[in-house]
Order: sequence, then C-alpha cells, then structure tokens
Amino acid sequence: FVMAPSSSAPLGNVRMIPVGRTGHSFHNPSDTALVAMMDMAKNGGSIKISQQDIGSYKIVGGGVLPDAYLDAFTRAARRGVDVTVVVSNDESYGGGTHDKDDAYFNDWSLQDLWNGLVRRADEQWPGNLANLCKHVHFARLRASASPTWASGMPYANHAKVVIVDDQAHYVGSQNLYDADLAEFGVIVDDQPATQRMISEYWNKLAQFSVPTTYVDRACR
Repeated sequence: FVMAPSSSAPLGNVRMIPVGRTGHSFHNPSDTALVAMMDMAKNGGSIKISQQDIGSYKIVGGGVLPDAYLDAFTRAARRGVDVTVVVSNDESYGGGTHDKDDAYFNDWSLQDLWNGLVRRADEQWPGNLANLCKHVHFARLRASASPTWASGMPYANHAKVVIVDDQAHYVGSQNLYDADLAEFGVIVDDQPATQRMISEYWNKLAQFSVPTTYVDRACR
C-alpha cells in the first residue's frame, strides 16, 4: 500500500530512488543499481564507501569477495576515479560483548581485500596494477587517532554507505559482501543532500580512517 502524505508535512525536492532485493535469483535489482551507480563515476571523480566488510564471513575457511563490486572498483580505477573503502576492524563487536552473534568483522585483512582485488583485476584486465595502486584504497574505521574506543574495544562499522562523485549516495541495509538477504535502501540523487552527507558523516570518518589505508609493497 502507499501511505498518503500528511497535509501538514512539507513537500521536499530531493530525488530519491528506492532500491531493494529479495534474496532470490533474478529479484535483486539493488545489486545492479549499486554497480550502475559506481559505474557513473567520472574521470577525476570518486567513490566513497563505508561498510562492515567487503568479503563475506569466513566460516570454516570459507568466505568470498564480490566479483561485481571488485570489477566496478577496477573499472573506476581505469577511468581515473578514486575509490576509498572504509571497513570495520578485526575483533570488533557491538554491545560491548565478544559474542560471535554481535561480531562486526568478517575476518578479512586489508591485505586480503587488496590481494583479492588484484587477482580479480588480473583475470579481467591484466596490467592494471598501477591504476589500482593509484586509485583504490582500503582502510579501517577510526573516530580518533586511537585504534579503539576508550573501553579498549576496536571500532565496529555497520554502515552501508556508497557516495559517488559527491553527487549521489546510497544509504540503506545492503552490505556489499555476499549475504544474499532481503535488503532495502535509497539512492539519493541530489548534490546538496550528498554534500551534507559528506560534511556531516564522511569527512569526519575520513579524518582518522584514511591514515590507516593499506599500501601494498608493489605500490611503494
């Protein structure tokens, strides 16, 4: 059903595109939407991502990286787009416990993410290491110069944010790692609203998170 807007509620002018997935084959349009959104980033632009992780949970040696998003990162790098991905920290939990049900890390190191990206890129477009070194960066969430909260617990990131070219952004429930769940979110295609998101959220996150960026030996 559709709820009628309240007569007293002000009408907005921000373009918002709802996207979702059901977790069943061929009924997951938000997967395509997020890739298409990243593919819209232009030369000299940027893709800013804040997520719990990129790799799925490593259970009994398992866990996979999402080829569709890794490919989008590589295509962006080939176009001269800067991609910054900020993820949760190892051994980070919610609620102040160490219960696995409250874990906000999937056991992927930043080096794991980088190596997975390079392997996938070499399969699809050999010879792009220089582009990846220059344009794709994986970092850990920080809110200060310290690697932990005052309690000693590592910072946990549960955000699902994608910002493209400082023009549009996604917020919702969808992780980029493979979980195959039903999800819903919105793409906000509005520069002023996106600039506010950057000012109030991303810039504060990046201030302390970006210095943790992994730099592979091959890039030094």
